[in-house]
Amino acid sequence: MTAKTGDEFALRCDEKVGLYGADQWMLFTTEAGGAPDAASAPLRDSVEARSPSPKRMKAAAGSARESDQPIPSSGATRPEASAYSTRALLTRAYAPPPKPPKPEGLDALARLVRDPAWALQSGKALHVDEKVVVAYDLYAKARLHLLLMPLHPSLKAVHAPTDLRSEHLPAIRELRKCAAWLERSLRTSGALPSLQLRIGFHRVPSMAHLHLHFLTTDHDSEALRTKRHWNSFQPPFFLPIDECIRTLETSGVGDVLRGAQLDGVEAALKADMSCPLCEAAGGAPVRITNIPALKLHLGSVRHISTVQFCSD
Repeated sequence: MTAKTGDEFALRCDEKVGLYGADQWMLFTTEAGGAPDAASAPLRDSVEARSPSPKRMKAAAGSARESDQPIPSSGATRPEASAYSTRALLTRAYAPPPKPPKPEGLDALARLVRDPAWALQSGKALHVDEKVVVAYDLYAKARLHLLLMPLHPSLKAVHAPTDLRSEHLPAIRELRKCAAWLERSLRTSGALPSLQLRIGFHRVPSMAHLHLHFLTTDHDSEALRTKRHWNSFQPPFFLPIDECIRTLETSGVGDVLRGAQLDGVEAALKADMSCPLCEAAGGAPVRITNIPALKLHLGSVRHISTVQFCSD
């Protein structure tokens, strides 16, 4: 059971409860022969507040009725809960800025990360906190398209999924939780259309600083103009974050592709277009010859019904 400041507990005779304080465990237990006297001092019954020991923590754990995380062993680091599990939902309106008159360079995202406050004030970012900058993609390839840039110090030199190692796993998991929080916020506010999302990385990114794409699967955008634009959000060029996390967990790297394999991924940008989402949903293969044909497919009943979000 997770407790917070102000919670009250009623203990039966000989019942114990272990509470984790700032630097120590505190074990509270009632004396045999009766329940605590309500008029007495809360800690008068029997209070043991000493340095944690395996024996003491085992006793506390054995009496707990409910627990959502294990009691830390002596000397171990207590697991840190994600800030996004309790953070209030985002209320700032989704309002992308106008497209810049000319490209801002390959380090445009890195500039936002260097000055997150300016990123927010300038309207180039939707949200900024101590862990992430959530920026608008100024060349959005869907009705809603954001870029999540982690601020964790360990990721400062990481450019692509192939640079990720096992030590980056906690930061990438936290980035995934941020994306889930962002989805909850935008769906609650109505800013996010009732559409499925793509959440992942480009295997060979063109912009400096690691960034996670967060976009709807309608791809209804005037900026979607070339075969390369479409294919960059399809496998094998697009790497979903959940797949990246699984690879980190099992292989210790963010992407198992290397060298010539990545060259093949880049070559896939020039390949014939298809619609993996619609094909996975069943029916005939989708082969798209050019951008006008792609736009027709994106507006078709088949595609629109396939990408609809279902809360069930």
